[in-house]
Amino acid sequence: MKPSQKLNELGQSPWLDLIGRKLIHSGQLLQFAREDGIRGVTANPAIFEKAIVESDEYDEELSRLIEAGRSPMEIYETMAVADVRAACDVLRPTFDRLRGADGFVSLEVSPFIARDTKASVEEAKRFWKAVDRPNLFIKIPGNPEGIPAIREATAAGISVNITLIFSTRVYQQVIDAYMAGLEERVAKGLAVAQIHSVASFFVSRVDTAVEKLLEQKGEKSLLGKIAVANAKEAYQVYLKSIDSPRWKALEAKGATRQRPLWASTGTKNKAYSDVLYVDTLIGRETVNTMPLATLQAFNDHGKAVPDTVVQDVEEARSQLRRLGQVGIDLEEVCRKLTDDGLELFAVALRNLLHAIEARSEAQRWRNSSRVDERLGRQKEAAEQGLAIAAKKKMAARLWARDAALWSDDPKHQAVAKERLGWLDVTQKMRHDTFELASFAREAAQRFRHCVLLGMGGSSLCPDVLARVFGKQPGGLDLRVLDSTAPDAVRNAIAGFDLARTLFLVSSKSGTTTEVNSFYRHFRSLVDALESGTPGHLAQRDAESQSGAGSHFVAITDAGSPLHQLAKKEGFWRTWVNPEDIGGRYSALSFFGLVPAALLGLDVGKLLDEADRAALASHARVPLKENLAIRLGAIAGGCARSSCDKLTLLLSPRLRPFGAWVEQLIAESTGKSGRGIVPVDGEPVAPPTNYENDRFFVALWLKGEHAPEHERAVQALAEAGHPVIRWEVGGEYGLSGEFLRWEIATVIMGAVLDIDPFDEPNVAEAKEKTKALLAGGKLPPLEPALRGSGVALFCSAQHAADLRQAAGAQGGSNPAQWLAAHLRGAGDGDYVALHGYVVPSDGIHAEFQKLQGEIRDATGRACTFGFGPRFLHSTGQLHKGGANNGVFVQVTVDGGTDIAIPGQPYGFATLFAAQARGDLEVLQARGRRALRVHLEDGDPRKFLQLAREALAATARRRR
Repeated sequence: MKPSQKLNELGQSPWLDLIGRKLIHSGQLLQFAREDGIRGVTANPAIFEKAIVESDEYDEELSRLIEAGRSPMEIYETMAVADVRAACDVLRPTFDRLRGADGFVSLEVSPFIARDTKASVEEAKRFWKAVDRPNLFIKIPGNPEGIPAIREATAAGISVNITLIFSTRVYQQVIDAYMAGLEERVAKGLAVAQIHSVASFFVSRVDTAVEKLLEQKGEKSLLGKIAVANAKEAYQVYLKSIDSPRWKALEAKGATRQRPLWASTGTKNKAYSDVLYVDTLIGRETVNTMPLATLQAFNDHGKAVPDTVVQDVEEARSQLRRLGQVGIDLEEVCRKLTDDGLELFAVALRNLLHAIEARSEAQRWRNSSRVDERLGRQKEAAEQGLAIAAKKKMAARLWARDAALWSDDPKHQAVAKERLGWLDVTQKMRHDTFELASFAREAAQRFRHCVLLGMGGSSLCPDVLARVFGKQPGGLDLRVLDSTAPDAVRNAIAGFDLARTLFLVSSKSGTTTEVNSFYRHFRSLVDALESGTPGHLAQRDAESQSGAGSHFVAITDAGSPLHQLAKKEGFWRTWVNPEDIGGRYSALSFFGLVPAALLGLDVGKLLDEADRAALASHARVPLKENLAIRLGAIAGGCARSSCDKLTLLLSPRLRPFGAWVEQLIAESTGKSGRGIVPVDGEPVAPPTNYENDRFFVALWLKGEHAPEHERAVQALAEAGHPVIRWEVGGEYGLSGEFLRWEIATVIMGAVLDIDPFDEPNVAEAKEKTKALLAGGKLPPLEPALRGSGVALFCSAQHAADLRQAAGAQGGSNPAQWLAAHLRGAGDGDYVALHGYVVPSDGIHAEFQKLQGEIRDATGRACTFGFGPRFLHSTGQLHKGGANNGVFVQVTVDGGTDIAIPGQPYGFATLFAAQARGDLEVLQARGRRALRVHLEDGDPRKFLQLAREALAATARRRR
């Protein structure tokens, strides 16, 4: 006979502190009853949370209830009632065999109403009726508001399990409440024999709380003794109560005794025996409700000794007295434990409801967004990524902000801890929605136009919003300047009325060279406008030129040089961004929301959509339903298997979003000699035009029909290429995508063992540029080859290799050199086009078309980025990622120079220095890089040259 079975013979009922659908329906509970002597089951919100959240036992019913539109509380109650009813049915034979003395299952009233007597009684009645089983206990806490609820529920004929009792004083109140309820029924001539009750006296938590106080007092002799002593004293209270005339009168009417139940009997302190709170509390007419681990430990090495609860009672009382003598008020400790217990149960229920809400949102979103996942020939690699994510509990650790998820290095962890503010940034931003709207209204009264001066993470999100949404009614016409080409600087205000133009100076660090240069230039123009003097003579004095400063608004971190500059030079306003958000994760912070408000967008609606994405991506959503975590794990798994070209296929109106995703993934994962290569802008092609290093993600905007695009994506999936696709539910859905991709990207980093928050190589090109500009002029550089208005620059060794590869016929032909350079892209490589040209939509479209042509001719993925924008994003991947890029840098002078006030060089020199610095760093890192300089400044000449080179490359491949 097992020790737990022997407890039955000794007058104690072992109950299981556990519930779950599998336990009930698999026959395990019945087996526990037969083989372990288990005579009851307890449940509370914490137990249900664990059962529902950490298993798949409820998935089918959960999906059905979600589909039916039930609220999280309705879903919880439906499943809890069903489980309790089913468990009651399993234990009903025990109940009948023991003539109602045991075989009970407990269901707790909501801890949210624990301090509302009336509400607790009403819920007790509702649950009692819903379960409709005689062997049910309704759990009501023994707090001050619960005591009268116990009396009323008992008087209503409900069997009550009083929970969260810690103090013998409160225990006596519980006994009195039970008897009072019975007496009320007797007075009305109602039956009482069918009413049962247990009083759950909590044990181990007392030791846990008292130990901290004992250690402070230096009193070690009482460690691990007070909880048992307190319980033994409680049992004495019980014995006294059943011997009272009051109880004997009730018992004569058929009343059943309210048994003491020892709860919280799992040992918390590993220094104590794991069966401490079972061995010492065996007694007649008692219950011990044990966690499964405690039951198993007791059956393994516990001792079923009769009546241990009445042994050494005087010693227990001596220990309790000693506790008071050292200055510890046990009653106060117990009072706090009751309050803490209520809060713990409330937290557990809140967590459970949040988990249900999250799963509801995830399932609704997946259904409405028509998520389609086909892993094809990369299924094994993808599943390895998913297995890694599951094993490392990445979702839970991400939302818990566990910096060790990405690195064991304390330095990396310190950085990561300070870069996770984007996870809950929407909550912070909600406090400012009214202020943002007021600011935008005032701006619209004063200005018609807005130019955002930024680079990388601070400019790409606003650029997406401006291109996808455009100017909304009541908003400003917003442009983004993130190119130092002189003509790009001119074009930023082309057609704008400078007097009605607002400038957003956007930089997290406040030290970005490009942004500072933009500001110097436009401040001089506005100063000149205000003063009527030439820009280069204008004096920028905050007091005398206060009107000029009012054209400028800063977005930056607290205390940054830009923050200080804004104060000094009289900016209209400074939006101080949370410092725990890095630039590329800043889309939903002020860096994205201030421009959004100025465009006339509904910031609250943007935050709502982001919150929905956060909910659907939460740790409590299982991996199989959590697209953000799945996307990151699958992409990471594919990359580990050399399928590292994450290719974006976007419907026409969503195409601007690709540049933002590209910079996020490239800068986050491209380091330590590995990473994921995001491919944006490449036109979709037939499946045979792609190698096996592609993982496709296709997005389309709801209501936007692009049949050819959709057919092409379908063909890729059917051909065995891995494809995930879904629909974005309208333009405002983009804010949810910002967050979803941020989550996915940091999971990619975790799967690849890469810290997504550092950027070890970004500064290299900046430092090289700074060095080149030190003299104010760039030293002359002789090309490796010049011809037909084109100059080629590369390392001496690469020049020799290209000359040899081009052969005697093409040794002096730039197209042949370019062809030879492109042929250097082997299996697993990609081609990166760097366009140091004046950006425009037309040129961008031409280069994107060329991306497809290069892919079709070489078989390699092809990316494109405008310089110097990409230096702040994909530049990290180019220098720090794997050496699998073949780089083609396309440069022009960028137009007639514009002076930068306060600097010995102008924008043309800065633009050229950035291109040259980028090339030199690539070369220093052993990258295969070729610069093609167009001497007449027309980038279309490069397109012609490239197509000639591709024709030669295609012939060579054939």
